[in-house]
Amino acid sequence: MCRRFAAMLGGNALIAVGIVLFKASQFGVDPCTSLIMALADKTSMDFALCAWMVNIFFFAVQLLWGRKMIGWGTFVNWFLVGFLIDRLTFLLGSYVVMPTGILARSALLCIGVAVLGFAGFLYQAARLGVCPYDGVAIILTNHLKWEYFWVKISLDGICVILAFLLGAVQLHVLGAGTLVAVLAIGPIIHWFNRWIAKYIYVE
Repeated sequence: MCRRFAAMLGGNALIAVGIVLFKASQFGVDPCTSLIMALADKTSMDFALCAWMVNIFFFAVQLLWGRKMIGWGTFVNWFLVGFLIDRLTFLLGSYVVMPTGILARSALLCIGVAVLGFAGFLYQAARLGVCPYDGVAIILTNHLKWEYFWVKISLDGICVILAFLLGAVQLHVLGAGTLVAVLAIGPIIHWFNRWIAKYIYVE
């Protein structure tokens, strides 16, 4: 249980790190974050508070059709990750000079996407609950009988469309990196589950 709890906490912390690296690349942010940022801007709400409230909707779906996926990991992700993103963004902007060259920014993007994919796998593998957003993806996977990465790509795509309609382009949170995230994060999680879980799976 201690190993699983550590994996859950570490995975959630890495999600925040991945999102901050992604944002620092200036190629946009991941799909769900872009939607939350667009909503936060429209409502003049703090990002962390907006993230908590958006997750209420996803949690309602999880509560109705995926109660077995609710656990410590659900609430750690719900209430902690948004706060960590705010703090890490502040620290990065205050103490670190971020690169502006296209190659360095591309490297940040690739690292951010890889970290997000691994983080999603790690905390889900702990089996201590998944965040409301990921819970919806798993619920749809089970009901539609599709491969997880196709469901994840579709759900991320819907978030991007909604973010676009809410004016995310003007906020510079939608970009080429967002498209990379839509196409890559789901398959990365799927790959880790298929090929790496058997070596580091936490029992």
